[in-house]
Amino acid sequence: MERSGLLNRVHGGAVSVGDMKPFNVLKQRNLENSNQKREVAEKAAAFVREGDIIGVDAGSTAVLLAEALKSRYSKLTVVTYSSDA
Repeated sequence: MERSGLLNRVHGGAVSVGDMKPFNVLKQRNLENSNQKREVAEKAAAFVREGDIIGVDAGSTAVLLAEALKSRYSKLTVVTYSSDA
C-alpha cells in the first residue's frame, strides 16, 4: 500500500498519506508542549513506588518521566530501549 501511495509506514503502524504530519527529531519535540509533557511526566511518576520495576518507552515525554523518576527515587529498576531516557 505504501508503494501505491495509499499510506506511509511509520514506527508502530501506518497512517493515511493525507494525515501524515512532519516528524521532528527528539531535540525539537522536547520543546513542543513542554509544560504539558512535564505535567504528564510528574503525574505518571506519582504512580511509581520505591523499589518498583517499570518499563519506560522512548520519546520526548518518556525522557521527562525518567528525569522525574530520578529526582524522586533511589531504589528503582527502569527498563528501556531509549538511550535518551
